[in-house]
Amino acid sequence: MSCADERSRAVRDTVDRIRARAETGREIDRQTLHALGSHLVELARRRELFPRACFPATGDADRDTHLLSCDDDGRYALYLFSSAGDCETPPHDHATWAVIAGIEGTELNRLYRRAASGGGEPELVREIAVGPGEGLSLMPEDVHAIASPCRKPLMHLHMYGLAFEHQEGRTTFDERTDAHSGIASGRTPSSGRTPS
Repeated sequence: MSCADERSRAVRDTVDRIRARAETGREIDRQTLHALGSHLVELARRRELFPRACFPATGDADRDTHLLSCDDDGRYALYLFSSAGDCETPPHDHATWAVIAGIEGTELNRLYRRAASGGGEPELVREIAVGPGEGLSLMPEDVHAIASPCRKPLMHLHMYGLAFEHQEGRTTFDERTDAHSGIASGRTPSSGRTPS
């Protein structure tokens, strides 16, 4: 079996397990989200399935965001994000749950508390470094920003309850102006579910 075939099967099995765990009829809470994240971390630990040659970092965020799997209705979207070490985003939420798992390198996640008034700049409350075999779970209302302070290549898996183009009501904060906007992500990940 080729690496691409083995990766496709592992991705499919992981997404199936996450979907089964999420669709129990109960609302997803932090405890459930942590359990979903453990499945993604298990996949990320299979480093041999994600050779750098298949997921090169180009410096273009859209091209470096690879869609590995997504249901036809836009749910359970799994992406592989590849970076040469120049990754940085402003604070934002996703308007859906998210789980992150490290394959290679360290992604620094800055977690924020929203301003009490609902507007203005969110307050930084914590930083969590997500490295290989580690994970982080985020609820729809959680605000975070990512960076790669070590400036070294990284590859991480990011899974969302809804694909980027379905994240309506997503909020991105501009730290320079204290402004925020409710916009859907402008990312258009590279085509193809699983690169070979």
